[in-house]
Amino acid sequence: MMTKKKNATTHWRNLLLYLMTCAFYWMDSMFLGELHSHLVSIPVAANQYLYRSGDTDDSIYVVLSGTIRVYIDDKGSGSPCIIKMAHRGDGVSSLLSFIDVLTGSPSVFKSVCAKATIDSMVLKVPVSAFLHILNKNPEVLIRIVQHIMARIQRVILVALHQYLGLTKELMHESLFLNRNSINKDEEHSIDDALTGFMKELNFENVEFLREKISFRAIESGDSIMTEDFHNDAGLVYIISGNLIMSMKGESESHKDQILYIASKGEIVGQLALLTGEANFYTARAREKTKVAMITKEVLFNILSESPEMVLSLAHRTISCLSPMVRCVDFALEWINIDSGKVIYRQGDKTDCTYIVLSGRLRSFINAGIKKQMLNEYSRGDMVGLVDVVTSDNRYQTVMAVRDSELCKVPGQLLHLLKIRYPVVVSKLISLLGKRLIGTWNMGPGRTIGTKSALNEGSQFTTVALFSGSHSVPLTAFASELTHALTIVGSVIHISSCTIYDRFGPTAMDSNHEFRLTSWLGQQEDRYDVVVYQSDNDMSEWTLRCLRQADVIFNLVIASGPTDVTQREKDLEFVAKRVRKELVLIHDETITCPKGTRFWLRKRPWISSHFHLQVPKRFLTKRNEKRVIEFYKRRMNNNAPNINSDFSRLARHITGSSVGIVLGGGGARGAAHIGMLKSIQEAGIPIDKVGGVSIGAFIGGLWCSSRDISSVAQKARTYFHRLATRFLLPLLDITYPYTSILSGSYFNYTLMETFDEDLYIEDLWLPFFCVTTDITCSQERVHTKGIFWKYCRASMSYAWLLPPICDPEDGHLLMDGCYVNNVPGDIMARQQCKYILAIDVATLDDRNLYNYGDSLSGWWVLWKKINPFSRSVKIPDQSEIQLRLAFCSHYKNLEELKSNPNYEYIQPPVDRYLPGNFNMFDDILEVGYHHGKTYFTGLRKACDNSAVSEEEDLFPTSGRTYHIPPWLPARKDYKKQWVLQNRKRNESEQSYSFTDLADMVCQHIRDNSDNGSVTLSRSNSSSGFRSRTGSNSSKRSKLRHSSGSGVIKTISANNIDSDGFYHL
Repeated sequence: MMTKKKNATTHWRNLLLYLMTCAFYWMDSMFLGELHSHLVSIPVAANQYLYRSGDTDDSIYVVLSGTIRVYIDDKGSGSPCIIKMAHRGDGVSSLLSFIDVLTGSPSVFKSVCAKATIDSMVLKVPVSAFLHILNKNPEVLIRIVQHIMARIQRVILVALHQYLGLTKELMHESLFLNRNSINKDEEHSIDDALTGFMKELNFENVEFLREKISFRAIESGDSIMTEDFHNDAGLVYIISGNLIMSMKGESESHKDQILYIASKGEIVGQLALLTGEANFYTARAREKTKVAMITKEVLFNILSESPEMVLSLAHRTISCLSPMVRCVDFALEWINIDSGKVIYRQGDKTDCTYIVLSGRLRSFINAGIKKQMLNEYSRGDMVGLVDVVTSDNRYQTVMAVRDSELCKVPGQLLHLLKIRYPVVVSKLISLLGKRLIGTWNMGPGRTIGTKSALNEGSQFTTVALFSGSHSVPLTAFASELTHALTIVGSVIHISSCTIYDRFGPTAMDSNHEFRLTSWLGQQEDRYDVVVYQSDNDMSEWTLRCLRQADVIFNLVIASGPTDVTQREKDLEFVAKRVRKELVLIHDETITCPKGTRFWLRKRPWISSHFHLQVPKRFLTKRNEKRVIEFYKRRMNNNAPNINSDFSRLARHITGSSVGIVLGGGGARGAAHIGMLKSIQEAGIPIDKVGGVSIGAFIGGLWCSSRDISSVAQKARTYFHRLATRFLLPLLDITYPYTSILSGSYFNYTLMETFDEDLYIEDLWLPFFCVTTDITCSQERVHTKGIFWKYCRASMSYAWLLPPICDPEDGHLLMDGCYVNNVPGDIMARQQCKYILAIDVATLDDRNLYNYGDSLSGWWVLWKKINPFSRSVKIPDQSEIQLRLAFCSHYKNLEELKSNPNYEYIQPPVDRYLPGNFNMFDDILEVGYHHGKTYFTGLRKACDNSAVSEEEDLFPTSGRTYHIPPWLPARKDYKKQWVLQNRKRNESEQSYSFTDLADMVCQHIRDNSDNGSVTLSRSNSSSGFRSRTGSNSSKRSKLRHSSGSGVIKTISANNIDSDGFYHL
């Protein structure tokens, strides 16, 4: 008896684990407990079928022990095609079949079979067992449908198209037949539209729909739905004509790929409505087309009263999918991974790839004792594809940085798709080729298969704001950051007050875990960035923020004590694997930060740091509600300043930082100042700076003050010292064993220009400089240490100045121009997406004289001293050494010019020599006028282009005109922001599918306050009516017109104060 009870408990736990990790985590475990009586354990002997072609597909199966082989019975080839090997805890069912059963139309297994390879035990639960739960909890039905539909869009459709190149293969072949248009008169067209919508929704109120339908004529070539857009969601019925559904090609040069063609009598737009996500295709008229539309607001009002209608929409969407997609769904596995858990390890056997649905993963390799981090993956990324394609063992270890949801795609399935669809092979070759080329372009330190080779910006979707001190105004900081993020995408700010206001004082209780988790997941799906504001103590909400975060900002007041607080120690213990970045907050009166190294030394777990200068009002203690009200007024009326520190932090979060790289060139470096001035006037933000030689000097000046007047004045003084004070440099001359000068006077001029105790970490902007390590013969990148020393090292030209000893390891450092004079590739590795590379060096003269196989120095001397002979261009010893030294630099330079990820700019300073320090103002003006002309031309092209008000302020990929992404798309961007922000607010105030569950609960709660309510579809013109009866049994009923019996009754007695159900 005890054994049977123990086995039943084990079976129940296996089923519950499976259900909670696929589409049913919206359901509380208490709800799922009602399934216990429906569990059936099925022993399956080796080589025995669990199900085969012709069986009814109406149950969910979970493997308890043994192994089940899922395959496609390909009668044409005569051999089965394996798509999955299911082991203990794996499911062997399709979520699409779950929808079929709920709609009263269970399908049969047409080609998918499941057979045990060894003696196995399988747990079975009929889908019909869920009907009782969904009858009482319609909001659960809506969330399940949305979850399944979102997975169809993200994984089955978008991912299969993006990574495997499948397009028309995704849709049912019947959609490509009978595409002829038949025109009718307008009266019959309206009736046809009404009939079509009523059939689609199982809706009976004709008059209500007649008032809500709008009509639109679409010219040939115009679109009614646009890929990646939200604002055109709605149900569209085609009255006449045809709509071509297409998806974007790999690049602008590739044509759009046709998904299918919708003709008269068909309805499109269901999937975008059900998922609440952007359209995954563009609907464009092939000819003049007339359509009828129902807006999402009208549809959601209908669904809120009759939630079972979502099944009709979902069933219609599923019926459009090809049999191949149905087979794919049997092979897929949805899994939840806790933070810190390893997905797979380096050297493991490769059997699958993963698609990240939510959360964040990190990959690294074991390089001896140390671990080298390779990349991070976020939502929509595919992990491990290269391993599966090459059939090699895992070359990296992948782990979850935060709680994540993944879709597991078996390698057997990919192998089958490669065999059946040649386009998959072509796509994989293209993908691997691009990643290989990306690795070459990015130079050393990149590994094939990393996402970074394709996308340099590291984007975070969830940000946690944390502070170890009560002195940090978290609410004000969160409000400022949220405001700055509005210019680069949609954003929501969530604090504990938000949670308690929405879910009540018991929101953080363990029995409400499912409710909070599901709602937070909806916000992450709906918004580009979610800002989590922690509490001032290690509360349950603070722990939740840390678990949800892709990155944690540790906020500190820079003028405060640098000691690590107990809360910061708790932070490191709780969130060891999450990326943590230090944000130092400064008063607006501070000219340049000091002592940053002390903060960083005591916090070795910090990945990077940022300096933010804030106004006095920011640091003033105020009531939290007053702070929120103040920022709400400000956000609605004032556009963010794109040059502010908060905007710089916002671009870092969204992976859209703008980096400036300043190359070396001696006195020609004065042109950098003119370029910086023109960049500032063009409205282009500068987030990160890198430099070499004189570029390191100018870049350091900019990062220490961010004031172009101050930069010009200090640089002018420095140039003047080098150009006019001949006596002091002469006193620095020494015996030329290593160099002509000792370097002491050069050091003095740098220490006079910069504070002697200024560190790179103290600069306002992230900065790096490049040197040549002649001890190890390699390139060195410096992001910390005493600034003047590494600036001096980066400017130490051979024979003129001696190498400087690195204070860290004693290595000898020389000018970085010998290895990388314009280090754009290094800036790309600093997680910078948009890079402006400014080169002030001149090109070497390549018209050298061909003197044959031997050369006499006497002959060359005669050519030079004889005034009557023709001069010849032959390099001397110093020039040959210089050209040899610059070989690696010129190789990098050619790659830089040919790489479209960089904006290569070269001011015309060829006529100036590197030693013309006395011509500072002239060179500066050349740089300024060149930059002004350059950016003015781009600005005119931007302002004259057809940019609609609905489009983003900053250009993105997919535009037909070529405007650099780092240039604001409109000169009047503040006015455009106000318009876009107003539309965004209206969009957020309108209904989305994620709100439907709450709408249903609210509707029933409001009606239950008046006793028993029966909700029905009314035939009156008002649409819906409530019939209240005094002798009723206090039960509200929803009738499903198809008679399938999915939704019977809803008990109003089981609703708590927040509109959620309890048992």
